Amino acid sequence: MRSQRWHHGLMLLSGAWLLCSPLLLPAYDGVGAAANWGSHMAGAAIFVLASIALIRPRPWQAWVSLAIGCWLIVAPLALGFSNLTGVATSNHILVGILIGLDALGLLALHGHRPPAQRADQH
Repeated sequence: MRSQRWHHGLMLLSGAWLLCSPLLLPAYDGVGAAANWGSHMAGAAIFVLASIALIRPRPWQAWVSLAIGCWLIVAPLALGFSNLTGVATSNHILVGILIGLDALGLLALHGHRPPAQRADQH
């Protein structure tokens, strides 16, 4: 459990950064509501997941974090703000990669497989 704490701490910081980045980075002013709302929602979700994981870690939290990390990578294209500013796009993609890699590290640390694979083995 102790080896997981830094993973959850990194997720907590990443969530806080995403939550606050539209307010802290002036380049978010021109990207519109989609980028701002996307950062706030993903940041809040990651922050809440990491907070819960610090108290009671479960494998599903890492899977949800991985999904959010993947979403952050594709969000600039999906929400249509990838061509408006490089800062918001880069922020989403870089933080998405960081969250995704951290979630994969947590899953690898404990040898967790996707829920579908575990169900097939029973």
